[in-house]
Amino acid sequence: MPHLTCSIDDGIATLVLSHPPQNRVHAQMATELALALETTCRSRARAVLVRAGSPDFSFGGGIVDRGRTRTSPNRRPPQTPPRPRPGSRASPDAEAPAPNTGAR
Repeated sequence: MPHLTCSIDDGIATLVLSHPPQNRVHAQMATELALALETTCRSRARAVLVRAGSPDFSFGGGIVDRGRTRTSPNRRPPQTPPRPRPGSRASPDAEAPAPNTGAR
């Protein structure tokens, strides 16, 4: 059963999300959305209207479909600190910058 419908009328493409109750974007809907946008790009549509077929527009992606589960609503994935760029002063093995002599 499709979770998205696409129609094009008078230059307006209308995409309707229809995966109630929350219209979560999962793998099937993402594929259908990509196909609908490809169809829209090949058409003479000059605008795209995305709406819901139910009271809720969309609650976002379905995390279960992505192979992740949450144990706590306040739990966040671990953050990796950014690595210093090679040659930056924050890098312990950084070389001293070459002096600017103005020569080219």
